Amino acid sequence: LYQPRAANYNRVQRVFVILELTFTMSPLPIVVLLATSPWSPSEWRINLNIGREPDTDMPEGWGASGARLALPVSILVDSERNEEIDDFLGNSKPFRLDVLEDPVFVSANGEQIVPFEDNGSWKISMSRSGKLGDSNKLRLYLDVSAGKGDIVAQRNDVSLRGKERLYFVTNCWRESGELEEGLKRFRSIQARLEAAQTKVDSQLSHETGDRRLDGTNPFETAMATIDMSNLVRERDEALNLFRNAEEQLPHGKLSASGHWPGSTDRLVIGPGKVAVKRKRGLWSEEFYIIGTWTATPIESEDFEYYEEDEEAQQYRSD
Repeated sequence: LYQPRAANYNRVQRVFVILELTFTMSPLPIVVLLATSPWSPSEWRINLNIGREPDTDMPEGWGASGARLALPVSILVDSERNEEIDDFLGNSKPFRLDVLEDPVFVSANGEQIVPFEDNGSWKISMSRSGKLGDSNKLRLYLDVSAGKGDIVAQRNDVSLRGKERLYFVTNCWRESGELEEGLKRFRSIQARLEAAQTKVDSQLSHETGDRRLDGTNPFETAMATIDMSNLVRERDEALNLFRNAEEQLPHGKLSASGHWPGSTDRLVIGPGKVAVKRKRGLWSEEFYIIGTWTATPIESEDFEYYEEDEEAQQYRSD
């Protein structure tokens, strides 16, 4: 459910008017004309999932019930510069995004509109490692409107305040080259971990394990212990690589690929965290994680590039 934002929809309509005029003057298909414009705007849906996260510093009572507040926000991602500079996005002017529709959710009081300001900002920072497949960082923010401190959305002990900026951060990859290489590297690291774990399990197995570990011969037991320590060290090294890969490489559920200004190469976005900035003590401000988010190009829904198997999920839980 959405509340249309007429002013920003007018901007979308102007884009299509220009495209329509171009189409009438050119024999090329309209999709070809679109593909040659890396800075053309695009529509995405931000899927907010507000609720308590394990790594949050929010007050203990906030979200303790496990309640979640799901809010889909449709946006127009633009290539125009926004005049406002926020340190979260760096010290240069960020790019603009427009809220197309205010989300509506159903509470005990019926349908409730969650108001957002018309505009936000975004920026993509390229990977610092320089390794093909390592993630770029997508950061953006949206501003909740209404009165300062007002509760604009609430489900049990989970709530959003008015006049508060929501900060979003996640990993992203361009589809051509970056994504393919990242998936290849992740699977290789995952396979290395699985092989290392299999060796450890085999050594300790009652059926196939190293009988020297039974302790009947002190010298042989000491040698077997050294061999076992080496296997555990190799497994731990592989596990550290795997955990680093989870931070940098594509895996799990990813968005469908969609156009995002800056390149004709389509963008794939991973799940991320959303936070607010609030005071801690008298002088300092800190980020407090209040949930997760995913992004979906309006043109395509519910697509996955890669789904973790059960063993990978077990390593993540360990």
